[in-house]
Formats: sequence, C-alpha cells, structure tokens
Amino acid sequence: MEMRKYSKAYTLDRLRAFSDWKEKDRGDKEPLGDDAVVYVQDNLTVVEDPFEPDETLYDEISEEWKAFCKGELEFAIPEDLHYAYDDPEPPTGARV
Repeated sequence: MEMRKYSKAYTLDRLRAFSDWKEKDRGDKEPLGDDAVVYVQDNLTVVEDPFEPDETLYDEISEEWKAFCKGELEFAIPEDLHYAYDDPEPPTGARV
C-alpha cells in the first residue's frame, strides 16, 4: 500500500466517540489508550503511523463516518494541498 498524501493527527478518544467505531485487532501489541495519537488519512482510514499505512486501525468508510469526520472532527484537506489531488495532463514533451 502506498503512503497517503495527507493525514491529520487526533487523539484516539476523539475517534472512539463515533458510535460505530470498531477498532481492528492489533495482535499482541499493547492496547492503545484514549490519549494515543493516531492519524486520519485522506481516504478516511485511520492508522497508528502514516509511514506504516498497512497497519490500519479503522477502515469502515460509511456515510456516517464521513459525516463524523467532516462535522465532529472538522477533517478536510487544506486548500493549499488540493493541487496534489489534481491529475493534470503532463505538458507535451514532458517526461513522465
């Protein structure tokens, strides 16, 4: 899996406030406390470490989750990063 372009840090207690929150099993790792910092990525999945995106804590992307992220968490990709999500045609003669 590739690293996402944008992630925002939150303490886990804020995400656990979502009524349908179901944290993925982390195997034999220590349980995360409410004060643990985790990251909501641009695709709205949640990871412990944005540099290790395969270790997902939450990936059930429902309309309710999207609304929670937008409303309660105020999650949004900053305006100055929107260019990173555009897929413009490369100029003629440009190396790709």
